[in-house]
Amino acid sequence: MSSPTSREVFRFGIFELDTRIGELRRSGVRIRLQEKPLQVLMMLLEHHGDIVTREELRQRLWPEETFLEFDDNLNTAISKLRNVLGDTATSARYVETLRGRGYRFLGQVETPSVILAEPAAVSNFAKTILRLRRTKGVAIGGAIAVVVAVVVTLMLTTAVLGPLELESITPLTTTPGLESRPKFSPDGTRVAFTSDALGNMDVWVRQLVAGPPVVLTRNHEGYDGNPVWSPDGSWIAFASDREGGGIFVMTALGGPPRRLLALAIAPDTEVLGSVPTLAWSPDGSSIACATGIKQERALMLVPSAGGAPQPVVLPLDVGTFSVAEPAFSPDGKRVAFVGVSGSGTTVARIWTVRTDGTDLRAVTSGDNLDHCPMWSRDGRRLLFVS
Repeated sequence: MSSPTSREVFRFGIFELDTRIGELRRSGVRIRLQEKPLQVLMMLLEHHGDIVTREELRQRLWPEETFLEFDDNLNTAISKLRNVLGDTATSARYVETLRGRGYRFLGQVETPSVILAEPAAVSNFAKTILRLRRTKGVAIGGAIAVVVAVVVTLMLTTAVLGPLELESITPLTTTPGLESRPKFSPDGTRVAFTSDALGNMDVWVRQLVAGPPVVLTRNHEGYDGNPVWSPDGSWIAFASDREGGGIFVMTALGGPPRRLLALAIAPDTEVLGSVPTLAWSPDGSSIACATGIKQERALMLVPSAGGAPQPVVLPLDVGTFSVAEPAFSPDGKRVAFVGVSGSGTTVARIWTVRTDGTDLRAVTSGDNLDHCPMWSRDGRRLLFVS
């Protein structure tokens, strides 16, 4: 049998085992499991894919017991473990019995360790889920093009930061259902996102180093989503249909939300721009709000301390019926956003504009679905999905 994998947390399906505190969680909720079944699971996960013999289990977990005592205790532990995992001996998803030999853990086991990207100009989101390396003489592959799209200058000339090759992708969450709109905290230690794991859209936050995701908007049964962080990481702004709808802020630890802007919304997760999307300015003074389809392609700056919003006049082409996904440049002087258009087939173009509404520039052609713009740290390039 191969040597154990050196990990502190194991994830498989909707389950997560934290070996540091001896805790098994299902979709982030702790499950009660007795010590011996827990230790059996830990040993199987340490050697997942390999056979763990009954004798190896006896030597490690029941060294002082007689054979008959061990045999009964192991069978009981395996039965309790399978019951918690929703597994059976005849139709095993996780714990496979190999008669006369031992047991083997089936399925994919994931590690939550965060792998940071090396290119400095790639955004925090790409840094955390993608490990990229530069290579000589290799073009960007199709798999990367799907995830990252392309890096372009603001003047529509393609400028790649050297060819990139995808090394690995690290999942950040394993909760069931839809998860969208991930935003990393300014210090890179947490991620906020929208999830319907509890049956409706909520704002969730997860510490990247340890711990399960935590829902911050459990008190509302409607739509809460599209979270963004304040520059100091202490506040989260989000869109909600509570109290008639609008833009709300709350502390990053949760607590009662405060409405900044009253705005009726009609959530439709299948339509880009149907729910307001937000961006917090680098100086913390305002939140850019793209109000979506119902507000006829409006973009506005909402004071984060409260007050009347400042509209950003956008002289877009007549085919644009919605704007979405604003993103401030690092100096806070420009906002990138998506203009959604098309008849029958939806397309989206990346634009940038100064915060006073001047110097509107089209960054992409508008022939494809280009969206999710993110600025490089120097403000000279945009990363987007296409």
